[in-house]
Amino acid sequence: MTRSTLVCGGESCAAILVERGLGANLSSVFYMDNCVVVSETYVMYALASDLRVSGGSVFSIQNSSWSAPSIEFYQGACVFEGVAVDGGSVLQIVSSTFRLGFAMFITNTLTVSGGSWLVHRNNEFRTAYVVYVENENGVAFFDRSVWSILHNNFKYGSYSSTHAQMTSKWSPPSDSHPIIYGVCNEARGSPVTDCGGDLNIGTPVTALECGACAMDAVRFAAKTSSISGCECVCVLLAATVTRVCQLRSRTALGRFRSPMRRTRRSAACTVAASAPWTILIPVSVVCALST
Repeated sequence: MTRSTLVCGGESCAAILVERGLGANLSSVFYMDNCVVVSETYVMYALASDLRVSGGSVFSIQNSSWSAPSIEFYQGACVFEGVAVDGGSVLQIVSSTFRLGFAMFITNTLTVSGGSWLVHRNNEFRTAYVVYVENENGVAFFDRSVWSILHNNFKYGSYSSTHAQMTSKWSPPSDSHPIIYGVCNEARGSPVTDCGGDLNIGTPVTALECGACAMDAVRFAAKTSSISGCECVCVLLAATVTRVCQLRSRTALGRFRSPMRRTRRSAACTVAASAPWTILIPVSVVCALST
């Protein structure tokens, strides 16, 4: 979905209604790029169904603007029964602006596994909670999966003038070991220095300084084969890639065109492309430049 405007009126209206689950599997891609959404309450509403990103797939909301300024408790822009990211997949929210009410995402459970990535990067969130998980211990990260929270600005939304946080308070299950990076975020007008207190994240967060070589925080597992110092080798399913190895927000579109292997150097990156069919895929930032 690109360069589209969605307008939805009425308290129970959803710009995108999901009846039987929303999923991206087997290296599939769902992305909303350069879109504007205006809704009284919901942007995506799932009827007792899940959002699942698996098998090396990408779910991306990027370069977009959402306005859904409900003032009602427990009403979010995106409502799903459960959210699962697995198999080296990426769920990313990047370079977008959200003017919302209670929450952006509401779900009973959030599970990230199989070396997957949950990414919030370069956004402005005006909402009480970016991710609100209903179930106690409902957030779980397994298999060295990563949550990167980078260069975001958290402000008050229409629901609350006292809460502007990343999550509802949670503690991971005993068998879950989240790897969370917080880099150069701002909350309520001040730099984030304590992700637990400032963003309401109930587990340790690795905080990195602005401008640091944050390769671990931005090296998406689904897109990078190896890394050395502040340089990366990026194996991308794309034949045309421009400056994908920069730390700042950049997005390119590539196409699968032929089974031939091709490489192109850009920044400090070797990009390889190989695939037997044609499909659009958004290529996101995968590693940092040296400082």
